Formats: sequence, C-alpha cells, structure tokens
Amino acid sequence: MLVSGCYIVKDEEDVLAASLQALGPFVDEIVVYDTGSSDRTREIAREFGAVVVEGLWDDDFGAARNRALEHCRGRWVFAVDADELVRGDAGAFRDALRASTVDWLHVAQVSEVIAGTGRSVECFVPRLLRPATCRWEGAIHEQIVAIGAPVRGAGTTELLLEHSGLDPARRRAQGKDDRNLRVAEQALARARRDGEDTGPHLVEVTRAAWAAGQPSRAAVALAEADPGSLSGHLGLRAAHVAVDVAVAVGEPSLAAPWLGRLREWGETDAVRDGLAARLALSTGDAASAVALLARQARTVRVDSAIAAGLTFADTLIDALTRLARFDEAVDLLVEHVAASTFVVSPVRAVLLAGRAPGGPGRLARAVPEALLVPWIGELAPHGAEVTCAFFEGLWAADRCRPAVLAAAAGQWATLPFDEALTWSLRLREAGLAGHCPLRRVLTGGERDLVTRVLSGAVLVEIGEHAALRHLEPLLAAIDEETAARLLPRLRRVAPRFTAALLPASTERV
Repeated sequence: MLVSGCYIVKDEEDVLAASLQALGPFVDEIVVYDTGSSDRTREIAREFGAVVVEGLWDDDFGAARNRALEHCRGRWVFAVDADELVRGDAGAFRDALRASTVDWLHVAQVSEVIAGTGRSVECFVPRLLRPATCRWEGAIHEQIVAIGAPVRGAGTTELLLEHSGLDPARRRAQGKDDRNLRVAEQALARARRDGEDTGPHLVEVTRAAWAAGQPSRAAVALAEADPGSLSGHLGLRAAHVAVDVAVAVGEPSLAAPWLGRLREWGETDAVRDGLAARLALSTGDAASAVALLARQARTVRVDSAIAAGLTFADTLIDALTRLARFDEAVDLLVEHVAASTFVVSPVRAVLLAGRAPGGPGRLARAVPEALLVPWIGELAPHGAEVTCAFFEGLWAADRCRPAVLAAAAGQWATLPFDEALTWSLRLREAGLAGHCPLRRVLTGGERDLVTRVLSGAVLVEIGEHAALRHLEPLLAAIDEETAARLLPRLRRVAPRFTAALLPASTERV
C-alpha cells in the first residue's frame, strides 16, 4: 500500500464529507481517528469507507497523530484536517511519492482568513511522512521528527490544501482557540517542571493566546521568551505575532527585539518593512509608515519566508488616512478590493470611500461579484448614514439590485425622508410594495413627527388611502410653527394631498 490518508477529528460533521471526497483519489486507504465526537462525524467517515478508530484526547496533537499513525498501513501517510480540501493531480502525486528519496514532505496550504471575503494566505505545512522513519512531536503546531537516526531532507509536493479553518466564526463556535491555548499552557507547564527549554512553548502560548483573543496573556508570554534561543522558522512565526500583540496592548517595545532578528532569520525585505510600518503606525508615526511601505504601495500581495499572500495595504491605507491623504487612500482601497485582496472590513471601506469625491461609487463598482452579497449582508445592520451612498452606487451600477433593495428596506428607521421616498418607489417598481420604507416610517413610532407626516402624505398621494388612519392624528398634533415649515415640503412631494388638505386646515396653516 503506497499512501494512507489520516485524520484526527472531533465533531466535524459539517466539513468532513467534502474533505473525504476530495482526498479519496490521492490515497489507498483513509484512517479517521476520532477523539470523542458527539455528532455524525464517525458515521460520515464510515460512509466513505474509512477505517474509524474511536480514540482518546489528552490535549496533545502530536500524541493523537501518532496514535492514528499506528493504524495506517501505507508506506507514506498523508495527514489531512477535516476543514481541508486536497487539490492537485492525483496520478502525478502518486508517481512523485514512488520516486521520492526523502522521508517527509511539505504541502502548500491556502487559508481563507475570513469566510466570504476572498482574503487568503498561503504557507507550507509538513503533512506527508514515512511512518517507518518519522513520527509527530509537539502538543500544538506539531512537527515531523525522526525516529532515532536523522531523516533525509524534506521536500514539497505539487498539491494544494484549501483550508477553511481560520474563519473566526467557526473557530469560536467550536472552541478551537480556547482549546489550543489550554494545550499550549499545559505543554509550557510540563517543560518548566521537567527543566526543558521553554522558548518554543512560550511562543506557542503567545500564538494561542493571541488567537483566543487574549492579547494581555500573549504579551506576558512574549516578554518572557528569548528571541536568541529560537530557530529561524519558529522565530519568524513569533515575530509576526509579536507585532500583532504589541500593537494590541500598546507596547511597541515588546516587538522590537523580534523585528531586530528578522533579517538573520531570512525574512524578506517587503515583510520586514511591512511589520515595521505597522509598529510605527501604532505609535502615531504615520509618515514613517508611509515611507516604509512606499515601495510596495501598488503590490497586491507580498511573500514572507514562512507564508505567501500577505498584504500590508491596510496599514498603508490607515497611514494615508491619518495624514488626510484621502484620495490616495481611496485609490489604494479600490485597487485592492477589485483585486480581492480584502484589507479592511466593508464598513471601514465604505466610510473611507466617503472621504473622497466619488469614492462610494468607485468602491461599489470595484467590489468583486463573489463578494457583493457578503458585503451587503455585513453592511445592512448599520445605519443609512454609513451605507446610503454605497448602496446608491451599487444601484447606479446595476449591481445585485435585489439584495440592495432588501438591505435598504431594512434601514427604514435611519433613512432620511428623501432616501426613504426613493427606495420606496424602487421597491414598488419591483413589485415589493409590502416592504415600502414609507409605510414603516408612518406606522412606527421611531421617527420624528415631520418625517412621519411626509411619509403618510406621499402614501395617500399615490392612492394608499388607508394611510389616512395613521396620518390624521399626526396632522392634529402639528403646531403652527411646524406647519409653516412643513407646508412647502408637502407641496413638493404630495401636491394633490396638500391641495385637498388646505381648505380644511386654512385657519391653522
């Protein structure tokens, strides 16, 4: 048997089937080591013909992978996670394994950072090993190590792993980040107890605490770690998260010793500049951040020594904005959004676009088709003061009009009257009168008296006489000063209604 596919899983019923189906052509058998699922994970694995092992979980990923390894019969073992899809040429892959002279191999992994945004990052992960010569080591972010004698050097495959596991919503729902922090903390405690080198464990605690949303805990571990005691690969990973942590806790000095070693660890010039720029911006030095990033201002993605597909455009956009260079910031924003290098949230993007003439319309035309609905969905809960110009830009560009109509209808409580009128007419033209914002404004008690009267008058003007039942008590509550201000607007939007109203209210008006 040439190659075994191998999983360790728990409660992965929502993603496992797709992963198993994608892996099938690449392997001769699949072993699924289950660590205590309470859903249909094991049943799904059996449906795909996998060997299911009902195992245990002891807060050690390396140990779990090694227990799973014991059930694999292939000369090679391909470790895949349930939230990964294998892509590539299965025949070429198998031929390469037969001809390979190394003991373990990397696989390229592309992770979507936030589901539906199009933003991703690529790195190489150790996933293929010869079980005769290699095992796994490490409670978290486990690595391949030799059994006894040194192994032959690692190589890479032509395969790609499409990874959805970095999506924050899914990780929170499954508690993966909290679990990883617990595992890292326990490994650190064991290293302290046994007198082992704590440097790698402190890095893992830093990374896990950051991912779990605990920057203060990450900062404590980071401050204790010694950059000089770490290998290049681990040091690079620590340096990247060090900048994140230092910015979050407002202590830029935390990251300084890590950035100082980037060159000797082999980091690229573009990434060194990018990380330094992020740190400079966190101290308020926007000018230095712009200067550091000037060489990559129009670079969509940059490559690191440990990952590909990084971008520092969000840092440059922020720096330009702080320097009031809004046209340049919006130009860069539009360029990166169009290239699907998603660098800021839709809300931030729309607010920034509004700082430059024509910005919202340009942004509306730039958003890739695949991202339109996710953007509209994320923007919809926000008030019309945020979204109005962007939604109008989408409408003018004839983009995703049904979704735009639905989002605008839901913003009736914040739409200025003129916009509420415009969207109401559009909804009616689309046969969606039941979602008319003017009706909601009139009958709801959230809006001011003048806006409710104007809305009711327009409805009566277009033949909805049932609106009079709600409108009449509002008219009765209008004082003379308000009536004098209201009358010109009523004549503009509801001339027939106003003409009919005047004889009965001449004395008041």
